[in-house]
Amino acid sequence: MNPLIILLGFVIGMLIGLSGMGGGAVLTPALMLLGVPPIRAVGSDLLYMSITRGVGSSLYMKSGKVEFKIVVPLLMGTIPSIVISALILRTIMQSTIVNLVIRYLLSSILILTSTLHIIRLYRGNDKKERLYRAQEYNWVFFVFVGFLIGVVVVFTSVGSGTILALVLLRFMKKGGKIVGTDMVYSFVVTSLAAIIHAIIGNVDIFLVLTLLMGSIPGVTMGFFINHKIPDRYILYTLSALLFMMGIILLL
Repeated sequence: MNPLIILLGFVIGMLIGLSGMGGGAVLTPALMLLGVPPIRAVGSDLLYMSITRGVGSSLYMKSGKVEFKIVVPLLMGTIPSIVISALILRTIMQSTIVNLVIRYLLSSILILTSTLHIIRLYRGNDKKERLYRAQEYNWVFFVFVGFLIGVVVVFTSVGSGTILALVLLRFMKKGGKIVGTDMVYSFVVTSLAAIIHAIIGNVDIFLVLTLLMGSIPGVTMGFFINHKIPDRYILYTLSALLFMMGIILLL
């Protein structure tokens, strides 16, 4: 049992509990650096994230920090896209070219959008009522976003937390509710994708169990830290994490 894997699970779990993000964008590259084959790193990462985010989701739902009016239409787009992507995955088995295109495109979006959002927060524009409630938006938009996220997650394990956070940072005002909504949606998405990879044979159960030894206390700690930090600082943290994840994806 590698203690580095347990420590990695704790750090990723705390990031997920605090921000709803950090799973695929941080864990998959880290596992590769530790010698885990890429395809197995993706599948194991998805199963690990589904369990970790399941714990986090239960905590945020109990505290009432989940916007289900966003979660439902997102899943309406995500579920069919995961099915379609799974059929493609079985055919091309993680094409290297496809993975590179998605990874670098996602990285560019994360870096650009997070930078613009940090600038906006620094200038104080977030004090204006430019952030809107979810019910004021057409559900078709969220269905479309969900469809795109489903495709990216199946092929790279990245996106369920980070891409949605970009959208929620624009449309929602409360940092805690952004994290909670992101967490519940990501839990469903990563669970479905993990099942697909498990069926294909891309999951290392022992690796996942080792990661979970650190992640369960980590995600719980992240949840309680989230409740102690003002919303404005959570938004700064989310934006900074998105920027760092964009840089990591370039490596």
